[in-house]
Amino acid sequence: MKIDTGLNTENTMFYALQAGETFIYENDIYIKAEDKYNACYAIRLRDGYCTVNMDIQKIVPKIKTKIVPDND
Repeated sequence: MKIDTGLNTENTMFYALQAGETFIYENDIYIKAEDKYNACYAIRLRDGYCTVNMDIQKIVPKIKTKIVPDND
């Protein structure tokens, strides 16, 4: 996985993120996911760890740059 070194972020609340958007939390990169019941999850991209009880009022830096998988 490759991330642009000039990471472009903007602060937003966790609940305002759309499913599939990436953000930074505790020095790791996470992606927001929702299930069919609209429950929200934060999945750490490094190892797939899923945080279920994320505070929806938490202010997190939303990543505005694209993260693309390596082709090797």
